Amino acid sequence: MELDDDPSGLPEFMAKRMNLPQEDNVKVASWEDIQATKKTIPYDRLENKTCLGAIDFSFIKDFTACGVLFKDGENYIWESHQCARRDFIKEAKLKPPIFEWVEDGLITLLDEPVIDISYMVNYFCEIREKYVINTIVGDTFRLNIVKQALEEAGFKVLYIQNPHAIYAKLAPRIEMQKRIIFGDNP
Repeated sequence: MELDDDPSGLPEFMAKRMNLPQEDNVKVASWEDIQATKKTIPYDRLENKTCLGAIDFSFIKDFTACGVLFKDGENYIWESHQCARRDFIKEAKLKPPIFEWVEDGLITLLDEPVIDISYMVNYFCEIREKYVINTIVGDTFRLNIVKQALEEAGFKVLYIQNPHAIYAKLAPRIEMQKRIIFGDNP
């Protein structure tokens, strides 16, 4: 099947050949809502504030994202950092300006065969030096690989059992309230 020439065959391919039926995509935010997140993060108000950590771990072929979420009055502030393997970036031929984001300090590219869990543990330990963070959440996909190391570093780790159910709850908060701040991080 030539999926490059006819991407309409992807759902059938995923269901029949990969045994992974395609799920309905839930739109979490419009482009306007995403643009509304581009506000300056008030770092002066975050010192010694409690935040919740979150992790989306990829081992080889994707980005690993670590971040912290603050509640600041009526707003939610998300600060994050991603890392990926340099070989993955070269192979994936992504369109976004990845190397520009590396220069901006938003992404770390690793010259290693896998993303080592120490990068995630170190990120949250550094965050703990600036803010109050005790708990880190993630979905059940591969979090068990990182869980022990995070717990050994003194963090409580919680699993989100059904992350797709969360999307429907998040969408109205993002769309109607425009109260999420990402800073200058595309």
